[in-house]
Amino acid sequence: MKKIVVFVLLGFIGFNFCTKNPAENKNDDFNDDEVMENKILVLSKYKDYDQIYALEPDGSFYRSISLYYGDTSSDRYYWVAWAPDRKKIAVSGGPDTYNDMVPLWLMDMRGNLVRKLTYYGEKPVWTKDSKKIFFTKPFYGQAIYSVNVDGTDEKLFYYKYQGTIFKVNDISISGEYILGSESIMFINDEGKHDATDNEIIKYNTVNEERVYLTDNELQDRWPRFSPDEKLIAFERLDKSGSYEDKLYNIYVISSDGTNERRITNEPPGNSIGSFSWSPDGKKIAFSKSDESSGYYNPYYDIFTVDVETGELLQITDTAKDSVDNRVIDWE
Repeated sequence: MKKIVVFVLLGFIGFNFCTKNPAENKNDDFNDDEVMENKILVLSKYKDYDQIYALEPDGSFYRSISLYYGDTSSDRYYWVAWAPDRKKIAVSGGPDTYNDMVPLWLMDMRGNLVRKLTYYGEKPVWTKDSKKIFFTKPFYGQAIYSVNVDGTDEKLFYYKYQGTIFKVNDISISGEYILGSESIMFINDEGKHDATDNEIIKYNTVNEERVYLTDNELQDRWPRFSPDEKLIAFERLDKSGSYEDKLYNIYVISSDGTNERRITNEPPGNSIGSFSWSPDGKKIAFSKSDESSGYYNPYYDIFTVDVETGELLQITDTAKDSVDNRVIDWE
């Protein structure tokens, strides 16, 4: 039986929200030479406010990086990615979001928006040298681009209108391999894009070979390398039953796709959101919501799980207060 330990971040993280635009946020208590280590980066949402903060792995302390209040309901932070050097953040959304056109920004650790990298960029993924970002532009299909951290050399990496769609989720240290999920996109009876089940793919950027690491009728997605790249974690959704019976769990496989095992044991109905490996590769931090009642619940809390023992540690307890906390990275 898996042991559950609860260490709850007391209080309400959302109390410290303010209306300051992060482009003007000085965050004067942060030293430019300081590098945060072994912190979990979190994107938190409460009502019309968005907050990016760094959290201790046991939930005992957090540092606010950015506080943002959008001018409209669509003017929000949608996707966030922490650079491996822990000195900068890629943010999709925020200022200049217009009619679902989501800009991609470079943010420093004081919460300042340093520059706009592109006018439309979703789902950012950093290269391990922190010099380049891959991102998605979902124009009439799936387009994946890359751009340098200074905003130069934007390039198209992949495009499909329909058919096989590939989503970038992680990049190896050498840059030779890209992890992602692949599905078949098609036009449904309503004339809208739809997709089949997802499989985990390891793509070789040198010879363009694709290796399928999973092959089933389930939704396997969001793969991420462990720090030593010997293991790959991913989320699996089995929605073959009713809504309240759906099963979300995190699985781990070897880098060649063998030795699959489940490391979480969520009851039917719970949803698992984003996750990240700990720097030592021994734990995974993830977000989950309780939907066992059969109703959609947009508010997630953060947990960590020991990859070997399955021991759970709850580190936030604010979903009950309508605060949504999503794990971004653990660096």
